[in-house]
Amino acid sequence: MQSTLSSLFHDTDRYLLSLKAFSAACGKFAIYDQWVETIFQQTVVPQLKGALDEQGELRVMGVGSGSGEMECKLFVKFLQHFPRINICAVEPLQEQLVKYQALTKSKTSDLRGVNFEWRQQTIEEYEKVEEPTKFHFIVAVHSVYYFDNLEDSLMYLHSILEPGGVTVVVIMSDDSGYFRYWDHFRPFHDKYNFISSADVRSILDRHTIPYSQQHQPSHVNITSCFDDASEEGSMVLDFLNHVTRFKESATEDLKQQVLERMASSECSETSGDEILLNNDCDTIIISKPR
Repeated sequence: MQSTLSSLFHDTDRYLLSLKAFSAACGKFAIYDQWVETIFQQTVVPQLKGALDEQGELRVMGVGSGSGEMECKLFVKFLQHFPRINICAVEPLQEQLVKYQALTKSKTSDLRGVNFEWRQQTIEEYEKVEEPTKFHFIVAVHSVYYFDNLEDSLMYLHSILEPGGVTVVVIMSDDSGYFRYWDHFRPFHDKYNFISSADVRSILDRHTIPYSQQHQPSHVNITSCFDDASEEGSMVLDFLNHVTRFKESATEDLKQQVLERMASSECSETSGDEILLNNDCDTIIISKPR
């Protein structure tokens, strides 16, 4: 099975196209807007205000920053409380960093007071830097799946967090239909860690690191995945499986198994003619005592 299915990691162009299709199918940015206005504003900002003089410089790290849409929303909110912000954006894909840089240029007036440092690196590559800066806030939105070793990287990030600082990890809920789907089809995935919020909580508990968790309901409209003529559906299916051109490369039997599992009541629900894969996420807010 593994020999016939190619990881999406080996095709950057297809990865970015499928990510875009997936983001549209799950209304990702609308969810982010709600997240920023609720969890971020009500929980993260008050903690940081208590840890840092508002006239001081807020140091922020984005881990797997992508094209920056969510992070820029956060920075605009931060500027209401902190006049000077230094951002270190760590993102391994050059194409994503180029988009991020273009986004910041288009929002120059909104981001006045924010200074950006761009690092085209994985978190493991960044860790090799001597005497790294310490940060007040670290954010990793759906990026920890790509860590080489989840525990090592989480502990590293905690080590470079200032006392009183906050790390936010947004990750698939262990109770989501998408994770139940993943768990059923692990054998044909390559270079993608099958982890959920339960894995992060387990690591934090072992190291007695304080945290809180908030649940975010979400779904992915996978209706188009069942239309053989839909290119959008094909790309969404690629991202869900992290396999390049899954429909073309998988056997008919495997495709049938995958689609049946996706549409099952354990993973999805129907709304009219639409099939909605449960994609609930958890936000884990990790605090470092002062």
